[in-house]
Amino acid sequence: MREDFAIFITTHERPDKQKTLEWFLNSGYTGKYYLVVDDMDRTKDDYLRRYGKNNVLIFNKIKYWEICDTLNNRQHLAAVLYARQFAEDAALEMGLKTFLVLDDDISRFAARMPKNGKMKRYKNIKADDFVEAYVSFLLQGGFASISPGTQNLYMSGEETIEKFPRKGSNAFFRNVQIPIKWLSAMNEDIITCIEYNKKGIMMCSAIPICCETPKAGTGKIMGGMKEIYEAMTDYERAFYAVIADPARCYVKMSKNKDGHQMGIARKWASGDPCILNERWQKRRDDEK
Repeated sequence: MREDFAIFITTHERPDKQKTLEWFLNSGYTGKYYLVVDDMDRTKDDYLRRYGKNNVLIFNKIKYWEICDTLNNRQHLAAVLYARQFAEDAALEMGLKTFLVLDDDISRFAARMPKNGKMKRYKNIKADDFVEAYVSFLLQGGFASISPGTQNLYMSGEETIEKFPRKGSNAFFRNVQIPIKWLSAMNEDIITCIEYNKKGIMMCSAIPICCETPKAGTGKIMGGMKEIYEAMTDYERAFYAVIADPARCYVKMSKNKDGHQMGIARKWASGDPCILNERWQKRRDDEK
């Protein structure tokens, strides 16, 4: 695995539940990895005992709360926002060219490809090959970040392969040469993508690798961001996107198996800069 790359797994009070790390190690990952833990984590010593000081990075959470824009005036310290921003600074200080920052509860990455009008799932992929492919695409395309697809993107059969959403979630391959500042105490992944894409700085998802995260984002699993989910209503959590991009984002009610849920909706097509088709471009006579 390349020396200018590392994995940063953001985690909080889950020293014995590291699904993401388990998948990478069991899938043959040979590169550097770090568990990102804040200094207010009551289990930080357990992380150090289990994984060693060379694989655990402990950061000052209050320091990062002071420098990050949370989009509110409350001290929501349970947000993953601060750990993501610390990973940006750590990667730069280490002299990395690229890195992967992701959540600690990802059960696996799997390839999904269209076959006979349906999406086929292939579980056995090699972690090093997966990383090398996405890092190469990240750098060659000039992206700020590239994320694997999420499970909700794979519902259109063969049409799925044409999708290239300007957003990301759960896992972000980052280009250190294009610095970003993570934004918002809640939904920081979607909101940061919204903020940078509307400026023409691309943060996108690339299929065909799928990031599988059972019960992700529900706040039902102990540790992680459970505290902040319990402290906010559905409406308040969803409204952060409206604050970030009021011209295009709104709160939408939808049904799920547990009843009704409020979430973020956005008019993606009109929200980001696009390349104009040549037939609509006006040129001077000397350029024709």
